[in-house]
Amino acid sequence: MNRTNIFFGESHSDWLPVRGGESGDFVFRRGDGHAFAKIAPASRRGELAGERDRLIWLKGRGVACPEVINWQEEQEGACLVITAIPGVPAADLSGADLLKAWPSMGQQLGAVHSLSVDQCPFERRLSRMFGRAVDVVSPAMPSIPTSYRTRTRVRRSSIFWLVSNESYRCGSTKSAPIWLFAMVIPACRTSWWTLKLFNARV
Repeated sequence: MNRTNIFFGESHSDWLPVRGGESGDFVFRRGDGHAFAKIAPASRRGELAGERDRLIWLKGRGVACPEVINWQEEQEGACLVITAIPGVPAADLSGADLLKAWPSMGQQLGAVHSLSVDQCPFERRLSRMFGRAVDVVSPAMPSIPTSYRTRTRVRRSSIFWLVSNESYRCGSTKSAPIWLFAMVIPACRTSWWTLKLFNARV
């Protein structure tokens, strides 16, 4: 049976497929544009549940994030339904409009960095994530999809230097923000002052 029929039932026609993403999950947007659904196969049920748990924890902590609307598990997999965040993708903005958006983007990143690592129940510290980043961009493991490298003009050598250069690492492994690498990848074609603007503790 089609997964959309399993999780959406008679309302499956109200959900439209969305292209993009690297997880392999099936992503759908509700017809009114106010919600998204991610359907993961049984093999990725745990990863999707982790995303659900992180969103639930993040709610009400000063960071704009989707709200979990529904969670459903079946033998075939799991479905996470979340609200859509109002706004437009940064990739769709002109240069002038993007500059106007920097302050709000910086505020959001600052809010993320202000979260207490000691109170966060999830383990994604730099000691773990930098090792994972090196694995992704290592010349022996060219795992970054070609379409992604082309779209973001990412150079593996630049990111590899970033994650392996000891002088660049942020603060102590215990207390430094855990989000830097995720923010760096799409910003690699910009100058390093962008990271300073984001208060990325460089």
